[in-house]
Amino acid sequence: MNRCRIIQFAITILLIPNTGVLADIAPDPMTAGKALQEFDGEATEVRMVSEDVLVRVFESEIITVAEFFMYNEGETDTMEVGFPYAYEGEYIEFRAFVNGLEVDTRDGKKEHVGRKKMTVFWKLWEMTFEKGEFVALNGKTDSAEMNIELLNDLASAFAIGRDIHVGDTIVGIKGRVGFEAAAALIIIKAHHLLEKHTLTKWQLQHKDYLSNFYGMHLHEGQYLDPVMRDMEAFLQNSQAKVSGDVTVSLKPYHFSLDGITSKHDLMNAKFGSYGEENTGWSAEEAKGFIKILGNQNKIYQQVNSEL
Repeated sequence: MNRCRIIQFAITILLIPNTGVLADIAPDPMTAGKALQEFDGEATEVRMVSEDVLVRVFESEIITVAEFFMYNEGETDTMEVGFPYAYEGEYIEFRAFVNGLEVDTRDGKKEHVGRKKMTVFWKLWEMTFEKGEFVALNGKTDSAEMNIELLNDLASAFAIGRDIHVGDTIVGIKGRVGFEAAAALIIIKAHHLLEKHTLTKWQLQHKDYLSNFYGMHLHEGQYLDPVMRDMEAFLQNSQAKVSGDVTVSLKPYHFSLDGITSKHDLMNAKFGSYGEENTGWSAEEAKGFIKILGNQNKIYQQVNSEL
């Protein structure tokens, strides 16, 4: 990885007028290790309330997401903020909030005033599953452990997968734990999307509640109970057709599932399309289906209507 140089990046913030405070002056980053001078209390009218800065360093790029929260108690219309960046091509997402509202910004070196145009950095990855197993990432086949480790390194750099879990313990008390599980979250969601395309409605329904039941038993130390082998047989067999590729976009703080490709995809227009018009069956055939489907409810209502 190349060593980065620190350069000052000037951003002009277009402030909301008629609103003021004395500013908290940040130290010059070039004076690190030296004694800081006291702020003399001159009327600066703008103060920094808080700031959130996230920097992620990759082999070929650096992502910086900076959010500044300020108050303007005077009539200052604009101000300049010096912000360090590593090199000319670095992606910087800069957002400024003054008195609770997001305001326009512009590059301090340019004359044109307007909202800063920024393209959100993202990476597109393809996850390959074979019979439910995560076997390849971006076309590169490896062991499940290596695929998980690689995906976790990639996704955690975007601050994906951070959450707080609240659950019940076997002794009846509730627990709360903070965690970061970028790869686990993406794999679960990607695998579930592929299942939605390749499993039948009843396979999905039964797998949903059985997986919850299996997870609870495993969590509470019931792994050796024979019922676990029964559920494992169902879960294993359900994955026979869960094979294909899932396209995932990684972005700062979140990810998106952009689609799947599978020869077992059941969402096929030649068997019928979802909507107001369908060429797979006639109106009379649909009426017959509705009549048969509702027959049991009709019998129930007739038998119990006089009771």
